[in-house]
Amino acid sequence: ALWLERAGESPWLKAEARAIAPPAAIALQGAAQAFALDIKTASLLDLATTTPAIVVLEQNGRRETALFASGADFHRFVAAGPAQLTIYAAHDGALSGAAALGFTAPLEAREGVGAPVALAPGASALFGFDVAKEGDIGIGLRAEPDRATARLIDANGALLGEGVSLMRRLKPGRYWLEARAPADAALVARPAFVGLAPPPAAPPQEEIESLLEKAGLKATK
Repeated sequence: ALWLERAGESPWLKAEARAIAPPAAIALQGAAQAFALDIKTASLLDLATTTPAIVVLEQNGRRETALFASGADFHRFVAAGPAQLTIYAAHDGALSGAAALGFTAPLEAREGVGAPVALAPGASALFGFDVAKEGDIGIGLRAEPDRATARLIDANGALLGEGVSLMRRLKPGRYWLEARAPADAALVARPAFVGLAPPPAAPPQEEIESLLEKAGLKATK
């Protein structure tokens, strides 16, 4: 699929967006259909169609386009707030078939290696994590087989990096790691984070009490 755009002008039909609240089943018709989404909380948006389609997701001034030659299997991060999803026919003529639209809740991630998550071919998982103090954070994604891809995203949906091994200096806030399996293989993925919970500067409490005891003192609350 190839086309030219310039100064906001495009050969694609500008379909009027209608509000929709996932989960929803949609009958596809016309050259294009657009849907206005009101995202309550950051999630993974899931779209599946039974026929070839070009899918466009727009949010916060960003646009992502994906072409599916044998039916859409689209999974992307969406931040809280308004977003628009547009589906175009991938061939001459009108859309046909049906679409299913829904959300997948994110998984919470913490320091260290997370629990394994099974992903079907083409599926994605979204891991949310918080940074309490600005610093260098190591971010990784382990997968078996080793064919996963990953994207690091901020709270507004801006892309901060791609790859299964990243080191980024992050400011305090909420961040997301989007993990994706290839279209032709299932896998098991495990997120890994280093630097979210740096070790305390003071020694462990039991070590403090041991040192005080050796000095003939007792620890106080």
